[in-house]
Amino acid sequence: MPAETTATANATAEAIEVCGADGTRFASDREALDTGLDMALFGATMCPEYQMHPSWDADQDGSNDCYNDQTCDVTVDYTAPRPTE
Repeated sequence: MPAETTATANATAEAIEVCGADGTRFASDREALDTGLDMALFGATMCPEYQMHPSWDADQDGSNDCYNDQTCDVTVDYTAPRPTE
Protein backbone atom coordinates (compact mmCIF):
# COMPACT_ATOMS: atom_id res chain seq x y z
CA MET A 1 0.00 0.00 0.00
CA PRO A 2 1.46 3.41 -0.92
CA ALA A 3 2.60 5.53 2.03
CA GLU A 4 0.00 8.20 1.22
CA THR A 5 -2.85 5.65 1.30
CA THR A 6 -1.53 4.15 4.53
CA ALA A 7 -1.32 7.58 6.15
CA THR A 8 -4.90 8.36 5.10
CA ALA A 9 -6.15 5.02 6.42
CA ASN A 10 -4.35 5.56 9.72
CA ALA A 11 -5.71 9.11 10.06
CA THR A 12 -9.24 7.85 9.43
CA ALA A 13 -8.89 5.08 12.01
CA GLU A 14 -7.40 7.50 14.52
CA ALA A 15 -10.23 10.01 14.01
CA ILE A 16 -12.89 7.77 15.58
CA GLU A 17 -13.64 9.09 19.05
CA VAL A 18 -14.08 6.46 21.76
CA CYS A 19 -15.20 6.54 25.38
CA GLY A 20 -14.09 4.62 28.43
CA ALA A 21 -16.50 2.68 30.60
CA ASP A 22 -16.33 5.55 33.10
CA GLY A 23 -17.35 8.12 30.44
CA THR A 24 -13.85 9.46 29.73
CA ARG A 25 -13.50 10.52 26.07
CA PHE A 26 -10.47 9.71 23.97
CA ALA A 27 -9.69 11.08 20.50
CA SER A 28 -8.80 7.60 19.23
CA ASP A 29 -8.27 3.96 20.14
CA ARG A 30 -4.54 4.71 20.25
CA GLU A 31 -5.02 7.44 22.87
CA ALA A 32 -7.12 5.09 25.04
CA LEU A 33 -4.56 2.30 24.71
CA ASP A 34 -1.74 4.71 25.57
CA THR A 35 -3.41 5.37 28.93
CA GLY A 36 -3.16 1.66 29.70
CA LEU A 37 -6.83 0.77 29.16
CA ASP A 38 -7.65 -2.75 28.06
CA MET A 39 -9.52 -2.95 24.73
CA ALA A 40 -12.59 -4.28 26.56
CA LEU A 41 -12.82 -1.09 28.64
CA PHE A 42 -13.41 1.46 25.87
CA GLY A 43 -15.10 1.90 22.52
CA ALA A 44 -17.31 4.16 20.44
CA THR A 45 -20.36 2.30 21.70
CA MET A 46 -19.59 3.47 25.23
CA CYS A 47 -20.11 7.11 24.22
CA PRO A 48 -23.52 8.41 25.35
CA GLU A 49 -24.56 9.44 21.84
CA TYR A 50 -24.57 5.80 20.83
CA GLN A 51 -27.49 4.02 22.41
CA MET A 52 -26.85 0.30 22.19
CA HIS A 53 -29.84 -1.73 21.07
CA PRO A 54 -30.92 -4.03 23.94
CA SER A 55 -30.37 -7.13 21.77
CA TRP A 56 -26.60 -6.58 22.12
CA ASP A 57 -26.86 -7.03 25.91
CA ALA A 58 -28.25 -10.56 26.34
CA ASP A 59 -27.04 -10.85 29.93
CA GLN A 60 -28.54 -7.42 30.76
CA ASP A 61 -25.45 -6.16 32.59
CA GLY A 62 -25.55 -2.81 30.78
CA SER A 63 -22.51 -3.61 28.65
CA ASN A 64 -22.36 -4.81 25.05
CA ASP A 65 -21.84 -8.58 25.03
CA CYS A 66 -19.02 -8.12 22.51
CA TYR A 67 -16.84 -6.75 25.31
CA ASN A 68 -17.18 -10.02 27.22
CA ASP A 69 -16.47 -12.27 24.25
CA GLN A 70 -13.98 -9.83 22.67
CA THR A 71 -15.76 -9.68 19.32
CA CYS A 72 -16.45 -5.93 19.12
CA ASP A 73 -16.10 -4.55 15.62
CA VAL A 74 -16.11 -0.84 14.72
CA THR A 75 -17.95 -1.63 11.47
CA VAL A 76 -21.00 -3.00 13.32
CA ASP A 77 -23.94 -0.68 14.04
CA TYR A 78 -24.71 -1.54 17.66
CA THR A 79 -27.65 0.89 17.65
CA ALA A 80 -29.51 -1.49 15.32
CA PRO A 81 -30.97 -4.82 16.45
CA ARG A 82 -28.52 -7.71 16.58
CA PRO A 83 -28.88 -9.95 13.50
CA THR A 84 -30.39 -13.32 14.22
CA GLU A 85 -28.76 -16.39 12.81
